[in-house]
Parts: sequence; structure tokens; C-alpha cells
Amino acid sequence: MTDTHTAAVKTLTAEVRVLQVNSSQITAGIVRQLDLVLPKQMEPWGRVKGDFGCPCSQEPRVYSQPIIGVDKATGALVTACVHLKRDRYPYGEPPPFYACVSPEQWEAVNTLPLSVLAGK
Repeated sequence: MTDTHTAAVKTLTAEVRVLQVNSSQITAGIVRQLDLVLPKQMEPWGRVKGDFGCPCSQEPRVYSQPIIGVDKATGALVTACVHLKRDRYPYGEPPPFYACVSPEQWEAVNTLPLSVLAGK
């Protein structure tokens, strides 16, 4: 006896955000040059993938998420780094821009839209 299966096609919709100034797309290289601020100093725009100034982003025991947004005081485009709160910062004294968040806040950060950056 031969089993038969029905094939189906599903269409999914995804939001893609692209950072642009005038007609030029913001690249990952430009984002690396932005000021790093505390998350409370910015109006978050979205998450970005990569190492954009987070000192612990390459450490396996630290969950960190770079975010990009606008500085509330200056209006400049800035980045921040959010870390999932642990019992203690595992690498000595935390840097001054270190922002630990609770698991609930971590989930909220990870619901920010992912911002796609051009280039390297």
C-alpha cells in the first residue's frame, strides 16, 4: 500500500525594517561607530544582530542583545546593550553602561523588531 500526502503552500508575512538616512541604508560598519548608551537613555527602535560595543556579546555565559534607537536627550542614533539578569556579573565589575534586565524585561526586549543592516 502506498501512502499519499497532500502538499500545501503557506504564505507568511514578515516585517523587515531597514535603517536609512535620506536614500542611503545604514550599514553594520556605521552602527559600530555609534555611541553606546544606557537603554533608559534611548527610545528603542529595534534589535540588531552582531557585536556593536557590548563587551560581553561574545561570552557564552552572558545573554546580551544589542538594540538601536534614538537618544532621548540629543535625538542622535545610538546603540545600547541589554543583558539578561544573572546572580552576578560574571566578569568582575560591570561596565558603567551595563544594563541587567529581568526575564520578563528580556522577553520584552526580544519582541522589538529585528533591524536588518546592510554590509559588514
